[in-house]
Parts: sequence; C-alpha cells; structure tokens
Amino acid sequence: MAESRVSVVIPAFNALGTIDRAIRSAVAQTLPPHEVIVVDDGSPDDTAAHVARHYPESVRLLRQENAGPGIARNTGVAAATGEWLAFLDADDAWLPTKLERQMRETVAPRVGVVACRCVGQRQPAFLAAPDFDDLWESNRIAMSSSLVRRAAFEQ
Repeated sequence: MAESRVSVVIPAFNALGTIDRAIRSAVAQTLPPHEVIVVDDGSPDDTAAHVARHYPESVRLLRQENAGPGIARNTGVAAATGEWLAFLDADDAWLPTKLERQMRETVAPRVGVVACRCVGQRQPAFLAAPDFDDLWESNRIAMSSSLVRRAAFEQ
C-alpha cells in the first residue's frame, strides 16, 4: 500500500512556542502518516533541541542554515520516503481527520494535489479542478492544507 504512505514535512524557524501543537496534530491523525520530518531552518531559539529531546522516536529532525521555508520544505521532501507529501507549517495544526479525508480523494492517478479549506476560510469556493490560470488569478490554497503526490511535486 505504498500509495497511501504520507510524509509530513514541517519547516520550522524559531518555532519553540508552536512546534508541539503542529507535531501532535500530525502524529494524531486518524490515518497516521508514514513519517513526520521537521526541518529546523537555522533557528537561534531552542526549536531543534526541543524536537530532538521530546520526539526522538516519532519525528525525524533535519537541520539546515537559515534559507527560508521554501528551501526547508525542499530539504524535507528530499529526505522523505512517502508517495504523498503533506506540508504543515510549524505554527499551524491539523484537525484529526485531515489526512484520512484527503487521501480518499487520491484514488485517480491523475490527482496530483488535494487541498482543503482552513478553519474560518470563507468564500469564494474552491474549484474542483482549477487550471493554471485559475490558480494564477486567485490561489487560495494554504500550504498547510496541501497534500501533493510526489511525482507531481517532482515535475
């Protein structure tokens, strides 16, 4: 069942005050992820040491010099082994059924990305299958709501 393996990537910079909530929301999913990877992006606070101390078994910690969240996500993806990549910012948290509900939408091989609304997000509605122009004009996809097929990410 390799297609259901989800790697969660959490970029973290000075996230000591929020990282626990993010990690707990990832590992407590009703469809547990294959792995959770926290990429400490050169935090001068105690984020990396805290993650290493409190999550030695359940979270893989990677460290890099500060390069921004995009590079940190790419670092996490390079280390990930799942067929699906789920991105979670260190100051966000998921509802418990997020991955389970999104994975239901991944059966068709042409599905490359599944996104969902964030709590409190309102209009306008998501398009079921937006094209490039739709996304260019009004991209309302929050990074922490994104589930991406690895093959689509690599393309």
